[in-house]
Formats: sequence, C-alpha cells, structure tokens
Amino acid sequence: MSVRIRNLTQRPVIVRCNSGEALHLAPGIVSALIPDAEVRDNPKIEKLITQYVIVLQEVERKAATGRTKQEISKEKKKVKATRYKK
Repeated sequence: MSVRIRNLTQRPVIVRCNSGEALHLAPGIVSALIPDAEVRDNPKIEKLITQYVIVLQEVERKAATGRTKQEISKEKKKVKATRYKK
C-alpha cells in the first residue's frame, strides 16, 4: 500500500522519511506516492500529524487502464513536492 502526504499549513514543510529522504512540501500540496514503509513508526511524522501540520492519505495502487496519457501527465503536473536524498 502507498500513501500521500498533504501539507495542511500555509508554510513549507520538510518531512524526513525512514530511509533518510526528505520531502519538501509547499503549502497545501500533496506529495507523490510514497511506500507505506517510509512513514510507518516514524515519531517525527506522528508528531506532525498530531499537530495538524500534515495528513496521510492511504492510496491503493491501481492499473492505469482507461486513462489517457494526457490525464496521467496532468496528475503528474499537480504534484509539486520535491524529494531529496540525504
């Protein structure tokens, strides 16, 4: 299963994943799909959730059948989070 992280604040947020990667989320932006293992049992992410800074949205991966390339490219353009490796 995968998750997406949504920034609920009006300021940029940096989220450190279990692998050491950092997600930089602009205000109100949703991240790309992230494996569940990246956020599971992470005390920093749990703290951000309890402070209503971010929210996790569970997403099940589905086949991309029935969608055109244009629809898929529009979805990719909406995601403005940047992933950085440590």
